[in-house]
Amino acid sequence: MAVIKKLYQRLEIPVKDYPEGVLVEFRDGLGIAMNYSDKDYTIDLPTGTEILIGQKTIPTAGVVVWTVK
Repeated sequence: MAVIKKLYQRLEIPVKDYPEGVLVEFRDGLGIAMNYSDKDYTIDLPTGTEILIGQKTIPTAGVVVWTVK
């Protein structure tokens, strides 16, 4: 993982670090975050985000789905 982070830094590609158990994916114009950790997690979403399912604070075993307009 350290090699990938270093490569992204050299290419100036932004990378977000999420805590263990928080998974974030982007697919078909949607952002999807799932929280498998034992603590609530508040995700930082970009300006212009419309939350379709869930809330910014994701409870344990929760999900949030969003799109950016």
